[in-house]
Amino acid sequence: MINLPRSTFYYRLERKSDRLTDERLVELIGQIQDTFPGYGYRRVTRAICQQGQHVNHKRIARIMRNMGWG
Repeated sequence: MINLPRSTFYYRLERKSDRLTDERLVELIGQIQDTFPGYGYRRVTRAICQQGQHVNHKRIARIMRNMGWG
């Protein structure tokens, strides 16, 4: 057995450079909304995830609500 604390074993370094900024996310949502204006946050989330960007649906819903897109 390795003498390693459980918290250290499960620790994951989060890289801030890999995260999407809100500005970039607004651009992606805008492109999807231009193509498919009837899409809500669920379909937009699925479309962004299919592009390889994993984003929480609550974050997309918040941004769309603030921009008046949903």
